[in-house]
Amino acid sequence: QHKKRFREICENGEYDFLHSDHGQAAAVFLLSADTFLWGRAKSCITEQGIRYREMAVHGIEPDGYALLCAAKEMCGGRPGLSLSELGDPELIGDRLLQVILTGILISRHGIGIMAEKEERKGRRPGKTC
Repeated sequence: QHKKRFREICENGEYDFLHSDHGQAAAVFLLSADTFLWGRAKSCITEQGIRYREMAVHGIEPDGYALLCAAKEMCGGRPGLSLSELGDPELIGDRLLQVILTGILISRHGIGIMAEKEERKGRRPGKTC
């Protein structure tokens, strides 16, 4: 469901910066991974950046909070997750760790990495994400 949501975000043309700003693209990927968080975040995303201070995230689950911290860090914010926290399976489950690591790859290589991952799995990618 998350990959489908992110692919739709990339393809709808509303966020053109996703193709040029890898950090912002990674942040949007992370924010869109949690349905509750995405519901709060999408109206705070503009071409100028993500307005984190305007997000009403009261009641967020721990996984959503970890995604929010990781997203902020992708945009140059102060570190919100330590390596020891990422390595602690009690705090960060395997699925969440995989999402965060994919976000890191996007911040480094851009959203094209999503298509490459699909190709390696033997699937035909849609567009570049």
